[in-house]
Amino acid sequence: MLDLEHIPMMLLAVATVGLLVALAVRTRLSMRNDDRLRPADLGITRLGERATAVQFSGADTLQRRDSQRVLTTICAETAGMTLVELDADAHADLARRLRIHATPTTILVGPDGAVQARFGGAPARGVVELELARIEAAAVPLGRGGV
Repeated sequence: MLDLEHIPMMLLAVATVGLLVALAVRTRLSMRNDDRLRPADLGITRLGERATAVQFSGADTLQRRDSQRVLTTICAETAGMTLVELDADAHADLARRLRIHATPTTILVGPDGAVQARFGGAPARGVVELELARIEAAAVPLGRGGV
């Protein structure tokens, strides 16, 4: 039999799970975009062979510096990884197109120009590395190390 004193906790748990699912779906839907970025969109001649990290920033803040430090380190240690830093105000059209609402925001772009991930604030190194591994795993064709 259901204990009535546990109902508020159960409702809170169901509401929390529902909110997390809604946020996850919203994030994936906002990234589901057939529009691919070209190097010219970012002011570069070619995208990284592995990935391109595009950091949109504004004023010089501690978060921007932390994000820049993490991304610069990862790009220096990762072959085929490129870092592009853009001022969100100076690239307002692109920021609008990519739905950048706060800075710093980092977008990970695959070698084909598709947006693969986005991070608000200063991303943790481990999270960026996990996303890079996911991008690479998705790019491996079947029969060549893929599942």
